[in-house]
Amino acid sequence: MFDDSPQAVHGGRTSADVHALPEGCRVEVLDGTPIVKPRPMPIHRRVVRRLAARVEARLPQLWQLETGIDVVLAEDPLVYMSPDIVVFGVGTPLDTGPIHGEAVLLAIDVLLKGRRRDEHESKRTAYAAAGVPHYWRVEVDLRALD
Repeated sequence: MFDDSPQAVHGGRTSADVHALPEGCRVEVLDGTPIVKPRPMPIHRRVVRRLAARVEARLPQLWQLETGIDVVLAEDPLVYMSPDIVVFGVGTPLDTGPIHGEAVLLAIDVLLKGRRRDEHESKRTAYAAAGVPHYWRVEVDLRALD
């Protein structure tokens, strides 16, 4: 699944490793360490869709929003994120692979309450180090959606 060459083992994972994964495989890489992300539940996708619509409606024309795209924050060690929502500059190409962190204004991760992830502070630090000005972690209480 991942390259086991000495560079990958000792220096962490590479962008080529992530790109070689099968379509639909959701993996983030934080400081060279892969984090497998489960396929989102339907309620998660609904929350992301609704939040994205609200954020997009308020964006100035210089910014655009996408869901389900990847962001490379650093190459060595590799930091490769898959936020739920990304806001980035309109001139950023969408056909060349993941977006680089310097183009990102806002990254949003949506978490369903009770499904906490331990890497929150590491992600916040990684986004800040890459120059991403805003990182939101939105925790949703499913009881509030009833």
